[in-house]
Amino acid sequence: KARVRLKFMLDLYMILRTVGDAADWEVFFDQRRREGVSKISATVLDLTLSILDCRHEFPNLASALLQYGNLVERAALAEPTEFLEWSGKVRDKIRNHLWTFRLHEGGMARSMGWRLLTEPFNRAAFR
Repeated sequence: KARVRLKFMLDLYMILRTVGDAADWEVFFDQRRREGVSKISATVLDLTLSILDCRHEFPNLASALLQYGNLVERAALAEPTEFLEWSGKVRDKIRNHLWTFRLHEGGMARSMGWRLLTEPFNRAAFR
């Protein structure tokens, strides 16, 4: 699990390096808001910059995340790197699922329904 999560972050990091820090983050977050994914987008970007400790490489993005900080949903973790750890405990799994449900802007019921619908595909893809 940690390798999969870190790979996603490294992929995002490489995309950010390719795009550079010249992206218009106001337009980006406005488009994500219209799509209903601004909260998850901001949270994943913030978590990636934190875990990879690369805010200094993307000062415009870091500034935009401060501006749109109300979108960032902090996990109940002591350190962002705990996101990469996998304890296997049911309590932690439930906590993580509840956190991710809060990232979706369609509400808890819609998020849970989507998760139930896509879980078989996720399991098949990450075996």
